[in-house]
Amino acid sequence: MIMKKRYKIIIICVCVICLIAFAIFGGLVGSGNYGYAQQYEFNTTDSVLINKVKLIKDQNPDFRIPSSISLKDYLANGKFHFYIYYKNENQIVHCFIMNTLNNPNNTSIYLDAINYGLTLGNWKVVNSDYDRSDNLKVKLQFEERFLNKLKLPYQDEGNGNFVFWK
Repeated sequence: MIMKKRYKIIIICVCVICLIAFAIFGGLVGSGNYGYAQQYEFNTTDSVLINKVKLIKDQNPDFRIPSSISLKDYLANGKFHFYIYYKNENQIVHCFIMNTLNNPNNTSIYLDAINYGLTLGNWKVVNSDYDRSDNLKVKLQFEERFLNKLKLPYQDEGNGNFVFWK
């Protein structure tokens, strides 16, 4: 009788631990979730931010993806995905825009990954695939070359997982 209670308690504890681990792990790498992406929060709506991004890309031809590459900006699952091109470095930068869930007037741009060259598949994920020094350079370059052109104040929110990598 006592053994049955112990087994039940052990089984319940293991199930609870598995559920917690699944929730944490799923939050980092779950489908459609970009757990490493660097978040830059703006005090504006998503439509304003999307229009600003489109305008900056139109005004800066060097940010446009070469026509030989089949990457287009798109909206999916509440995220506006867009790509910018660093012509001199021959790099493609993937970002997306998403509203803060609790406040439609707070919208973030997430810096996700960089592809090296025009052959897709050479992606490096920000806050994951770079060492600390290179990671900081990638984020600073993005802020100086792209975010500052938006001429909107923003707050660097890190990525929610690795605050020391800010």
